[in-house]
Amino acid sequence: MISEDCLKKIYCEIKSEIEKRFEDFRKIGAGTEEDVFRELCFCILTPQSNAKNCWRAVLELEKRDLILKGNSKEISEVLKLKTRFHNCKAENIVLARQLLKESRLSGILEIDDDFEMRIEIVKRVKGMGLKEASHFMRNTGRGENFAILDRHVLRFLEQLKVINEIPKNLTLKKYCEIEKLYIKYSKKISVPPAHLDMVVWYYSTGELFK
Repeated sequence: MISEDCLKKIYCEIKSEIEKRFEDFRKIGAGTEEDVFRELCFCILTPQSNAKNCWRAVLELEKRDLILKGNSKEISEVLKLKTRFHNCKAENIVLARQLLKESRLSGILEIDDDFEMRIEIVKRVKGMGLKEASHFMRNTGRGENFAILDRHVLRFLEQLKVINEIPKNLTLKKYCEIEKLYIKYSKKISVPPAHLDMVVWYYSTGELFK
């Protein structure tokens, strides 16, 4: 079970690496629409699936030139060995691609207010909830005051008594309630919210990832 002292120790050890990772995220956000769309596809794939397998799937789709051109059946064939709900997620990628083609994605990305942008992502991109939208924004250099409430983070919050229990159903209201507690705790231990997520991931898996 993780302790607060252990958490702070890990952060000191990997802080510079985390900061470098965030520099990379900001470069992606300032890059091409295709760069940003790749991250969107990754976050569409992550619900109830292994994050590393999802990224491998994205790279395979890119290798086969399917991210911007493949139909849902072709995309699903790649996803079925790497993610759950591959048919549904393939359809969601094709729908998201339509946002890109019609320049509606760029309109969302131009929203200045992070909270408004996150809500628009959830509204407009099928398959994206608050967790996925927060993850996408973090990976493209935005939303650094949001929480990515995946199973690792929720378990961590429960262990440190920040929340009493992991909710069975993470509604929008419950997500926002826990996010406020997460941010309050991050301020208490002087670890930025987005960095804290990376520390929890490192503690849980032994490495930094996306």
